[in-house]
Amino acid sequence: MSKEIAPPPADTRASAAQASALEHVITRVREDVRQGLYAPGARVVEAELQRTLGVSRGTVREALSRLAAEGLLDLNRFRGATVRALSRQDVREILEMREVLEGLVARKAAMRIAAGHDRKEIAMAQAALDASLEPGTSNEAYLQANTRYHETLLAVAGSARLAAQINQLSTAFVRTTTRDRLSRASFQSSNDDHRAITTAILEGDAAAAEILMRAHIRRTTLILESLYATPTDETIDIKS
Repeated sequence: MSKEIAPPPADTRASAAQASALEHVITRVREDVRQGLYAPGARVVEAELQRTLGVSRGTVREALSRLAAEGLLDLNRFRGATVRALSRQDVREILEMREVLEGLVARKAAMRIAAGHDRKEIAMAQAALDASLEPGTSNEAYLQANTRYHETLLAVAGSARLAAQINQLSTAFVRTTTRDRLSRASFQSSNDDHRAITTAILEGDAAAAEILMRAHIRRTTLILESLYATPTDETIDIKS
């Protein structure tokens, strides 16, 4: 006769539900910032999150506190939570960290390809980048394909901890308010970088893949720094 398995205690189930709700709020705010729904300096209203996400005030406050600890938000006694505006130094430091981490991603992806991992995912991500630059496509199409490309490399690299670190940095990177000032002409140069990186990874050349990716991010650092000295009605070139 088989034994019946007792359900987990009620307090354990409640704790799991609370943790799930907390992660839901954190993920939602992060994604809204990445999508530009919150501009730098914009307020993140507790009551609105409670209403739209159906969670408690305590859960929202804990989520905002964690996002502030990550550097995504500022917490002010009177204004509440606001999206942190990045300084030129912030941007440089974020991209310096991304250079190292994304270089490691490219290296690990190439090593896994050399060990026999399926090449199709990376080849398809590169094909999507190429297609996004066909005549008649929008800038947003390239930006979305670019995001998917880097996410694909992360998936192939196969490191959850590395992915978590890069995703946190990427959220900060996306909110540097450059999306509306990007030069269409620069996307082709950016994709030339991607093609070289893709070739190195698919050939299993880990050292070359890392060098090429780091150079790619390093160029982005120089370009984004120019944003802070460029009038807002001018476009800038970005290669990331």
